[in-house]
Amino acid sequence: MCTKTIRELCMSRYGRMSNCSNEFPTTGVLYDELSVGALVPALIGCALAFVVIGIYVEEIWFILHHYPHKTQRTKFICLLGLYPVVCITSSFAVLIPRATFLCELVAATYLSFCILLFVNMMVSYFGGTKHLLHVMSDENMPFGVPPCCCLVCFNKLPFNRKHLRIATIMVLQITIIKPVSLFIAAVLWTDNQYTPGDESAPKNGVFYTNLTSIISTVTGIWGIAIIYRSTRSKLPAYRIGIKFISLQLVLIFLNLQFGIISLLARNDIPECAGTRDSLVRGYRLHHTMLVYEAFLVSILARFAYRRLEPELISRLEFQNEVQKTDENKVNGNI
Repeated sequence: MCTKTIRELCMSRYGRMSNCSNEFPTTGVLYDELSVGALVPALIGCALAFVVIGIYVEEIWFILHHYPHKTQRTKFICLLGLYPVVCITSSFAVLIPRATFLCELVAATYLSFCILLFVNMMVSYFGGTKHLLHVMSDENMPFGVPPCCCLVCFNKLPFNRKHLRIATIMVLQITIIKPVSLFIAAVLWTDNQYTPGDESAPKNGVFYTNLTSIISTVTGIWGIAIIYRSTRSKLPAYRIGIKFISLQLVLIFLNLQFGIISLLARNDIPECAGTRDSLVRGYRLHHTMLVYEAFLVSILARFAYRRLEPELISRLEFQNEVQKTDENKVNGNI
C-alpha cells in the first residue's frame, strides 16, 4: 500500500514537471503564455529603466558643467553608467529571454570595468600611486576583511608598493576572468553543454566555469575591500563610503542574489508554470528584481556623485606632508 502511494506521488510529480522545459522561450511563446498580471512587473521595470536613463543624462550634464578635470569627468560618467547598463540589460533579459546570457555578459563586463575604475578613482584622489604610498607609508593594509576575514594569519600588512600591487592585481583579474568565464558559459549553452544553475557535477566544463567565476568574484571583492578599508579614513570629504556601497550592492545583486534564486529553483521555487520550469522563471524573477534594485541604487549613487567635490588633493599638499614625514623620520634617527 505504501509502495503504491509513493509511486503515485512520484508519477504525479514528474507528470507535472514533464510539461516544463528548462529552455528559454522565444518572445512569441513567452507572450502567449504570460498573463496580464505577470506582464505588469516587467512593464513597470521598463518604465523605471527609462527613469534611470533620464537620471543618468541629467548627471552627465551636471558633471560636464561643474568638473573641470577631463579625467575626473570621464571616471564619474563611466561609474554612473553602471546603473542604466544594468537596468537596460536586465530589461532585455526579461523581455527577450533568449538574450539572457548576452545581457549578463555585457552587464558583468561593464561591472568588472567599473570595479577597476573605482580603485583608480581612489588612487587619483591622492594624486597618484606615488603620493598614495607616501601618505599611507605609516599605515597598514587590512587583508583580513570580508569575504576572507578568516585569514587572520596575515590580518594586517604594511602599506607599501608590493602589497598595493597585490591588491590591485586581485581587482584586475576580475576584469578578465569573469567576462571570459561568462563567454565560455554562453558558448557551451549554445551547444547544449551548459545548463543554467547546474553546479552539481564536474562535467562538460560547467562545474569548472562556475567555480572559476565564483573564485574570481570573491577575489575581486576581497581586493577592492582591502584598498577601500585602507584609504577611507583619508578621504572623508569625498563620500567614498557611499560610493563604495553603491558599487558593492550591484556586485552583490548580480552574483549573490542569483545564487540564492538558483538554489531555490532546484527545490521548485518558484513552481513550474505553463511550459517553463522553476529555473527559467527564477531567471526572469532575478532580472526583474535587478531593474528595481538598480533604480534604487542609482538614487544612492546620485547622492554620492552629483555634488561639488573639493578639488583633488594638490601635489603641493602631498609634498608638504611628505616633507614633514621625512623630517620626523630624520629627527627620530638623530
